[in-house]
Amino acid sequence: MRTVNLSEALFSHTASVMCGIAFGRSYHGNKFDSGKFWEVMNEILAVLNSFSTSEFLPSSPIASAVNVITGQRGRLDRCFLNSDKFYQQFINEHLERAENKGEHAPEEDIIDIIDVLVGLMRDQSMEIHITEDHIKASLMNIILGGIGTSLVVMIWVMTELARHPGIMKKAQEEIRTSVSKKGKVDESDLKQLRYLKMVVKETLRLHPPAPLVPIRECMNHCKVNGYDVGPKTRVLVNAWAIGRNSEFGTTLMSFVRRDSKIVRSIIGDNISSSCLLAGPEDLSWNKYGSVECGACTCKSSILF
Repeated sequence: MRTVNLSEALFSHTASVMCGIAFGRSYHGNKFDSGKFWEVMNEILAVLNSFSTSEFLPSSPIASAVNVITGQRGRLDRCFLNSDKFYQQFINEHLERAENKGEHAPEEDIIDIIDVLVGLMRDQSMEIHITEDHIKASLMNIILGGIGTSLVVMIWVMTELARHPGIMKKAQEEIRTSVSKKGKVDESDLKQLRYLKMVVKETLRLHPPAPLVPIRECMNHCKVNGYDVGPKTRVLVNAWAIGRNSEFGTTLMSFVRRDSKIVRSIIGDNISSSCLLAGPEDLSWNKYGSVECGACTCKSSILF
């Protein structure tokens, strides 16, 4: 028996999938697997979830000075420099590959997102010229949106299952019943795992990937629950607190034993990115993020 760092294992899996889609190569088997990529990513997520006075008082020199004194500014600069090195390396590799193969690439070559962006950057006929900074910003969105959020959800799902052995046992029984004959979990099996979907959805409520929704600026005057919100007002939504508000009633579940009929009536066939966003915009369980999270959680939980 050996100890396994589940956080690093889940990160490695998620990064491999996203890097294969976006960057044209897997996370495994290269120098990123030494742990440096994990450290940089973990630090970026920690900085994004930390408090910064300049975000709430952007025009105040005092707020900027506080960030310098507390070390927040230096921490942010280090994250920028470290992540910029990775992004620049990705871009350089694709630029070199584009120059070596020439303008007419074989049809069997796999074209990823960076190839498309590099092609647009080299196209001088475009009215809006794309620079390397634009590509780096896109890579940041892909990594944080694709790797960071999925990773946070899967880590919290496994944490909550470990905290509640009874629920883990039920989830394992459901998985084994569904895949008993095949011996492995396929994408088509995820629709049948209703209890597992309930666990993931409840985890999203208790531990949203973005506890504080990014600050929004109101463009026009409006009223929210009787409060006047004027133009240029910056609004910060605490999704973590809203998700734990008991006033929302029976749609907010806890990790306790529940009747299967109640579970079916609550989750239906879809799983939302957040229980707070339930409605027409619900994300389907079949969509990429939910499928990836469900499949990885399914394979991980059955090993315990």
